[in-house]
Amino acid sequence: MDPLPRHSLLSALDIGRDLSELTTFLSQRGHGEIPDTVADLIDDVTGLLTHLGHVTLIECADPGLARLIARDLPTHCRLIGDHHLAVPIDAEPEFRASLPWLGSSPGS
Repeated sequence: MDPLPRHSLLSALDIGRDLSELTTFLSQRGHGEIPDTVADLIDDVTGLLTHLGHVTLIECADPGLARLIARDLPTHCRLIGDHHLAVPIDAEPEFRASLPWLGSSPGS
């Protein structure tokens, strides 16, 4: 049995845990340094997913429009699939204010 299965680390990330907490815990409670295999596993899993926080998911009718917006406003949104943009909650006002050229804001 794997003492530290990858799916457990992914589950921790899924609920918003920071894997650096695990690294700190293991360093403080363990006998010596964290084994390289464990440190590498944690680094690999951390690199797979990044928790972006809460977002508003916006669907664009056209995939070209979604790509255009994501390219022009990379600090305000991220392209998710072909038709969707993830807009962090705290960036939503700036995102909507940056889109007057669309004729109307998304969701209005």
